[in-house]
Amino acid sequence: MAADDHPRFLAWLDTREVLPRCTAISPDGRYAIAQTQVETLAYDLATQTEIRHWPTATSRHSFSDDSRYLLRLHADTLYVHTTDSFDTLARWRAQPKVPRPPGTYLQLNACISPDGTRVAIENHNHSFDHQEDADILIRNVQTGELIQGLNFPLARASPTSQPHIKFSFVGFSDRLLIQQQTYEPGKTYRHSVLMDIHSGKQLCDFPHDATLRSSGDGSLLVAAVRKTRAYTTDKIQFADNSELGIYDVRSGQRLRTINAAGTIRDFDIDASGTRLIASLQSADALQPQANPNTLPDHNARLTRLLEWDIPSGERIRELTSPPLPIAQIRYGVDAGRCILGMERPDGVDEDLELVVEVRDVTTGGVLSKTDWLPRGTLADLHSRLYLFPDGQRMMILRSRLQIQTFPEGQSVWNAVAKRHPVRQAEFSPSGKYCWTDHFLTDLSTGHQRQWLDCDGLKFILGGDAIFDWRYNQVGILTTASNQRKWQQGFQWNGRILHADISPDTRRIAVLLERDRYSTNNEPRPRQLVLLDRDNQDQPRAIPIHARRLAFHPSGDTLFVAGDEAVERIDFATGKSVGTPVPLSGETLAIECGPQGKRLLVAGQSPTDPDGYRNLMGSGWLACFDLSDNAAIGFHRSETPITALAISADGKTLAAANLASDSVASQIWVWDAGSMQRQFVIDGHRLSIHDLAFSPDGQTLLSAADDGAVLWDMRADAAVEQAAADSDKLVFPHQLKPIELANAYTGEIRKIKPYDGPLLVPAEDTPPSLRREKADWPLIKIHQARELEVTDPLFGWIRSANTRYHVSEKIDWSSAESQWLRSYDFGTRSEDWQYRLAYEQSGRNVVLLDAQGKIVQRFSRAAGIAQAALSPSAQRVAIVPLDRVDRALNDRRLQVELYDAISGEKKLTTAPTEGIHVSLLELERQDRFVHVNDNRRAVLMLDAHSGDTLARYAPKHAMRVLSRMAPSGRFVATSEIYGDGVVLRDPSTLQEIKRLPARFTVSWMRWTPNSNRLMVGQSFGESMELVECFDADSGRSLWTRRMPSTRDVVFDQAGEWMLTEAQVGSHLDVLCRVSDGAITAVFMTTGSSDLERPCLSRSGGTVYLGSPAGPTLWPRTGPALRAEVRRRDSAVEFLKENDTTVIDIVSEFGIAGASIQRTSPQWPKSMLVRLHLRGLEQFRVDSGAIAVDWSVSSGGERNQSVSLRSGPTETILDANSPYHTVVRIVGGKGTIPLHDGYFEVPLPAKLFETNPDQIQLKWVDFYRN
Repeated sequence: MAADDHPRFLAWLDTREVLPRCTAISPDGRYAIAQTQVETLAYDLATQTEIRHWPTATSRHSFSDDSRYLLRLHADTLYVHTTDSFDTLARWRAQPKVPRPPGTYLQLNACISPDGTRVAIENHNHSFDHQEDADILIRNVQTGELIQGLNFPLARASPTSQPHIKFSFVGFSDRLLIQQQTYEPGKTYRHSVLMDIHSGKQLCDFPHDATLRSSGDGSLLVAAVRKTRAYTTDKIQFADNSELGIYDVRSGQRLRTINAAGTIRDFDIDASGTRLIASLQSADALQPQANPNTLPDHNARLTRLLEWDIPSGERIRELTSPPLPIAQIRYGVDAGRCILGMERPDGVDEDLELVVEVRDVTTGGVLSKTDWLPRGTLADLHSRLYLFPDGQRMMILRSRLQIQTFPEGQSVWNAVAKRHPVRQAEFSPSGKYCWTDHFLTDLSTGHQRQWLDCDGLKFILGGDAIFDWRYNQVGILTTASNQRKWQQGFQWNGRILHADISPDTRRIAVLLERDRYSTNNEPRPRQLVLLDRDNQDQPRAIPIHARRLAFHPSGDTLFVAGDEAVERIDFATGKSVGTPVPLSGETLAIECGPQGKRLLVAGQSPTDPDGYRNLMGSGWLACFDLSDNAAIGFHRSETPITALAISADGKTLAAANLASDSVASQIWVWDAGSMQRQFVIDGHRLSIHDLAFSPDGQTLLSAADDGAVLWDMRADAAVEQAAADSDKLVFPHQLKPIELANAYTGEIRKIKPYDGPLLVPAEDTPPSLRREKADWPLIKIHQARELEVTDPLFGWIRSANTRYHVSEKIDWSSAESQWLRSYDFGTRSEDWQYRLAYEQSGRNVVLLDAQGKIVQRFSRAAGIAQAALSPSAQRVAIVPLDRVDRALNDRRLQVELYDAISGEKKLTTAPTEGIHVSLLELERQDRFVHVNDNRRAVLMLDAHSGDTLARYAPKHAMRVLSRMAPSGRFVATSEIYGDGVVLRDPSTLQEIKRLPARFTVSWMRWTPNSNRLMVGQSFGESMELVECFDADSGRSLWTRRMPSTRDVVFDQAGEWMLTEAQVGSHLDVLCRVSDGAITAVFMTTGSSDLERPCLSRSGGTVYLGSPAGPTLWPRTGPALRAEVRRRDSAVEFLKENDTTVIDIVSEFGIAGASIQRTSPQWPKSMLVRLHLRGLEQFRVDSGAIAVDWSVSSGGERNQSVSLRSGPTETILDANSPYHTVVRIVGGKGTIPLHDGYFEVPLPAKLFETNPDQIQLKWVDFYRN
């Protein structure tokens, strides 16, 4: 591009809009401040025009009483603006002396005097004056000099409370009202004082919990005591009497007291300070009615409406009360009108809402004809409703910026909507489509697909698929059909900061950051997770302090950038390659060139040593030559650089920055070869967050807070030549959303009235996204249904290589069934001769022998909360329920120890600190008792003396898991969001070693006869990563992905493990302990032990319910084997009565399978069940002949059957031995089917020659 050329604006790419919401109005009604998600706007209401904007929305505003000045608090700076031009008159920046926890927000607190000459600023942590040891600084706005320093006269709240302090000038520039609210669980305390600024003296200490209102001129303050406001149907605590104290602001003296019978619900003072109106409720009032259909209770809920003369204290009148209780009341512009907020049930839950009504104070007549506020719009008449001085118009704060008539509520002016902010931009490899936040746009037609549940996106596989990420989940879905082909979640492990995928889509890198609450406001740990889709059981998790990442085009390495350096990571090993390259601060963007020769990194310089999140530093950009890691270009900006892009040919670079009050956002474009800047684009007025070049480099897409824009990057001469060649850029002038797509459910829905073709034509699933078959079978028990496609387990289940169906009937009345249903089973002895069980009736505990006979009963009148049998079967530890109840009160725990066989009580342990036993364990030699105290602490007790040996409680973790090894050598502990698993000494609970668990630990189990520890770690919704550790060496032996687990059962030798699924997933997994190989997966819908798998004592064999039940594994099912032609199809063999069912599921709808017999003969009765939406053709080919079935859109009545022998095709009638009738089951019998399937009985004539195999082929004309 020539130096005099400049990019041209093509089009805005996002049709969404946002409405400014009003946050402040000047007292004279001339000016208003409004905010969107990303900017602050100043309006002149007289001319109804926007006069100023600031490119930030995290600010607070207040006007002086004379409307001449605006106080604005943003980030770390306090501004005072004049309202005639909104220029900055004064500015103070906070510089805290005492650092706060990193990652927290800096909070400012200030107010402006009525005449705008002074500001009061909270000097918390010496933020605004390191030398002045005062809580509040009073400064002159014009000169900035310090007038006075005040200290809070209120006692600081206790460490457990949450104080909130606000202050404001009252009536005069030398009177400051300080109010402190302290929040504690279930309670709120209010305390207010009035101070003289010049002397620093306290003029008045108002009664505790008093609510204050000031007169219009600020000369009077009224304090209401025993005032109660309720917005729920809970019982209101009413008082017999209340009082209203009238105070003179100048002297602080109480002028008079007005006593009122009942509880003051609300009150107000008129502008002149001569009248006071209040609503009172009697002390015997009942709680509000929760039923919206119930008529108001006139005798029990109504309030009285009274008005007083303030100078005399005499009551003027009692107004006629409306038929609803008055919770809020305020005067209009004068004392002639009052506005009532009345309670009524909301009809949704047990909450109440306000009905607003305007009345004439003198006559009591209703002036408003309707309730002009939408339900739930207004929460506070005093702070949110603004009335213009003419009394004819109003505005509602924190709602859409508009002027309405009063009291009718008709809108007379609305602020113009703003463009919706866009944060991400991406072109498809073909250049036909582009992505901007939640919209996929066809650039040739302007048609758009709106994507729900998708935060970030990257085109892969030539644009046929999309890599997307949300808060804590990454996935791959097809572009055309929106079908999710792969996904991985990180629930309980934090949120995703950034993610990327290698060009071949096999390797994925994710940066995770743990939530702030989980680390007690300490620096939040981060980790780099490396996922290989070819080996998903072996993810890597590497602790790292980084913010952005990008793959090298080879996919073998990736670049990870943090606050100090960028390093290259080898994906296979997870180790750093070469020397990290230093950076100038926090990384906000990273981009690797298409040939892997250049690396761009950009961000902001450190804001301050305290690291407040809402502060903005200067920007920087560095370009590195990857052949020697040398910096070949550098650029600086006054604001952070947040967006980078490199053209597909690697010849052009682009970057953009954030906007601030004083710095505009810009797009800079460089020549990559010379690193010379070509030009600057000034097209956005707000911050820019992302950039993307089209594949041909002729178009640039920018995503900013004021929308997404397409820029023509061609030179003038090129544009003229393209126009002559009819090869110009085509873009429609109107965008049209035609589809809604849900990235989670996979559904695509057309937006009416559009009924044309889909945005993206249908395509076959890319080969790299087809599911690989696992080497384990799925055994479905009874009528267990496979989980819906939306469930994260779906893909894992569908990888089963074979499916079996078990429909054994359970005799619920048999003696075995009744015996199993009478107990909840607990721990076993290591020789499997004894087992504890809880009786269903009474919650007492019995010891059973190997034959199920009761050896000993341990009974307590109140029942037993926890019990454990030692591996040696010598001791039983018990925590009775009555001791648990006492522990909740006195916070002391005790455990009782008994001889297991004789039932003799051996000892009761000494009381120890604790509230609830959530786990109780003994070890093989009966030396230690292990107690987990409500997941708050771990206790070790001496089983011989009853003394407490050790107690461990984490400092910050919300929970701690623990398990004691049967050998008694180790106690394993893991804290939520902690660093792996810690092995501790049982007698001291001192750390011995750490096991490097990759993710958040959800459970732990020791194997019976070895020091191997199984650790379940959260690894996505409904999935876990199970890892086996050797405790002696500390090594990880294997990892395996499995469904979320509630419990684990081992065989006697500890060679086999059966997981019991979490409630809801119904998937139990049988695997070998030695290598974690999954042998079988069981699916069931039952919750009873009779309906669930049961592992044998010797392992390897699984029964239904108990060893007396049917064998579930190993299987001896139909002697058939299937090979499918597409990986997204599945074939399952079922046995239903005497019929063998071949059950087929096909995602794409066009596929086939080969069925081989592994026995001498085919089953006598066979049926094919096809889970398709339509059946255009289904063929069974035995080699010599083939039979075709077809069902048209008319349903079962419109079907045909034909026979093919060589080139000859014959239509069959019902008399042919090859003819069978297709049956439609479910789906209301209407094609296309929804939740239904086709059943095709296979004719016995087809198998007369006993072929070795048959070929199946199906075509669904309603395929995806």
